[in-house]
Amino acid sequence: LEWLKRAEVGDEESLFEGLDPKDIGAGYTLKVAQSLALHFGELWELETAVLRVAAVCHPDGIPVALFCKVLGKDEEEVEEALRGLASRSIVRYDPTVSVHRLMQSVVRGRMKAAMREVVGKVVAVLAEVFEGAIDPVNMVRQDPYAAHAEAVVGHAEKMGGVERAGELGNQVGVYLWNRARYEAALGVLRRAERIDRAAFGDNHPNVASLVNNIGKMLQEKGDLEGAMKCYREAERIDRAASGDNHPDVARFVNNIGSVLHEKGDLEGAMKCFREAERIDRAAFGDNHPEVATDVNNIGEVLRAKGDLEGAMKCYREAERIDRAALGDNHPNVAIFVNNIGVVLREKGDLEGAMKCLREAERIDRATFGDNHPEVATDVNNIGEVLFLKGDREGARAALVEAFRIWIGTVGGRARLTIDSANSLKKLGLDPIAMARQIAGEAAAEELREAMEGGPGGTDQR
Repeated sequence: LEWLKRAEVGDEESLFEGLDPKDIGAGYTLKVAQSLALHFGELWELETAVLRVAAVCHPDGIPVALFCKVLGKDEEEVEEALRGLASRSIVRYDPTVSVHRLMQSVVRGRMKAAMREVVGKVVAVLAEVFEGAIDPVNMVRQDPYAAHAEAVVGHAEKMGGVERAGELGNQVGVYLWNRARYEAALGVLRRAERIDRAAFGDNHPNVASLVNNIGKMLQEKGDLEGAMKCYREAERIDRAASGDNHPDVARFVNNIGSVLHEKGDLEGAMKCFREAERIDRAAFGDNHPEVATDVNNIGEVLRAKGDLEGAMKCYREAERIDRAALGDNHPNVAIFVNNIGVVLREKGDLEGAMKCLREAERIDRATFGDNHPEVATDVNNIGEVLFLKGDREGARAALVEAFRIWIGTVGGRARLTIDSANSLKKLGLDPIAMARQIAGEAAAEELREAMEGGPGGTDQR
C-alpha cells in the first residue's frame, strides 16, 4: 500500500502491533495512517520529539508538563509544537494531549532503535514523579501521570533492559493500591517483578520489595496463603542480602505478623511485631513513623487478647509519633485515631469513640475520596457506635455504605467484606443479594463461598 510506504513502516503487521483487534479495519484506520504519512516529512524537530513521547504514553490525557520534563523544554516551546501537531490533526490538545492509538503504533514503528532512548527518558522522569508513592498524601500530584506510567512500563517490559522500569512499576503498583485499584495494582506489580527478575536475578532486594507488595495486594483481597508465601520470600531475600537487622527485614516481618494475626495466631504475630519494633527503634530511633506502625501493631494484638489498657497505650504512642512526624491530617494518624476510638467503644465511652472515628473518617475522605476501604473501616466503626447508642437507622445506613465500598473494592473474599456481610445479616439484610446488585453475580458467589468459612473481626486495620 502506498500510504504504508510513505509512513515508512515496514508492513501492516508492524503498523497494527498493540492495537485492539476491533480497531483494525475500522473506517478511520486508513485515514489516520494516511494523515501521519502526509505530514511526517513536514514536522520540525521538536514536533517529532513530542510525538515520540506521546507514542509511548497512554493515548489520552497526557500532561504538557510530562513533555517538558522528558524533553528539557519550557512550556511555551512545547505548546507551540503541540499546536503545530494539532493543526495537522495528528494530536488533540486542550488542555492535555491525546493521540490515536494507531498514530502511536505508526510512530513507534518509525522510531525503531530510538524507541529505547525515548522509553528510558520517560521512565526516568516518571520514576521521579512517583517517588514517595507509598505515602497516600502524594496521590493527587501523581494522578495525572498514572496511566502513562502504566503504559511505559508495559513498553519497557517488552523491550527489556530499560533502567528503572521495575522501580517505576513498583511505585505505580503502590499508587494504585492506595487508590484501591487492586487488580490494576497487582498487574503492574507482576510486570515489574518480571522486569526486575530478568534484570537482577531472583535474589535481589528490588525483587524482595516487589514480592512483598504483591503479597500486600493478595492479603487485601483475602488470599492469606498467597500473601504469606510472598512475605516469606521477601524476608528470605533481604535477610541474605542485607542482614537480619535491616529495616526492610522489619517491614517484611511486620507483614508476616499481620497475616498471623489475621489467622488468629496472636503469639506468632506478637513475636514478629516485637522483632520489627526492635529493628526499627535501633535503625530510626523512638520517634519514627516505622516505629509508630510497629507499636500500633503490637497494640492490635494486645486488644485481641483483651488488654485494652495496653492497647490504648500503644495506640496513643503511635498517634503521638505520627502527629509530630507527619501532621494531624495524615492517613496514618487516622489509623491510630480509629483504633483509639475502637478501644473507647469497647470500654463504653461512646461519645469519645464517636469523636475519634469522625476524625478518622474526615482525614480518610480528604485523602482517599469516598469509595476507599479505609473510609469503609471508619464508616463501619461509626455504624457500630450508632447501633450501641440505639440509632438503628443510622447504624444500618453506615454499615450498608461500608459494605458497598468493600464489596466494590477488595471483593467478596476479603475478611473485611465477610465481617461486614455478617453484620448486615444481624440487621436482617441479605448481603449476598446486595453484593449481586452492587458488584455482580461473580462477586456475590465469591462472598457466599467465603462466608461459609466463618467470620473474622471488622475493626482491625
